Parts: sequence; structure tokens; C-alpha cells
Amino acid sequence: MIKDKIIEMVKEELLTDEIDINADLTNDYQIDSIGLIEFVMSLEDEFNIEIADEELQELRSTKDVIDLVESKVK
Repeated sequence: MIKDKIIEMVKEELLTDEIDINADLTNDYQIDSIGLIEFVMSLEDEFNIEIADEELQELRSTKDVIDLVESKVK
């Protein structure tokens, strides 16, 4: 469920119907740092979690986002 929700959120952010969960969000999908920060803020709101700046720097792909959020939602 978390995975599906995150994939839908990424699709909405990228305005696309298809994504590769292993693709690099900044290089392959051209999400800039401000866009990534805004996306992370929406994840924090959606899942009622906090993502530290250090963790934000480690997020490269949708799979990274899924893994991080799943580790925080208990």
C-alpha cells in the first residue's frame, strides 16, 4: 500500500503515467532540489513522518523513497 501510494505521488509530481522506480529522480526525471524538497514535504504530510536532511540527500530513486518511508511507517 505504501509503495503504491508513493508511486502514484511520484507520477503526479512528474505528470506522467509510467515511471521506472530505479531511475534517478534528479538526473533521469529532472526533478530539481526545490522540487525534491517539496515532494519530501508532501511525503511527510501524507505518512506523518519526518525525513532528515541527511536522509534527503540519500534519495536518488523512487525505490529509495519507498524503502525510506516504509522503514519509518510502523
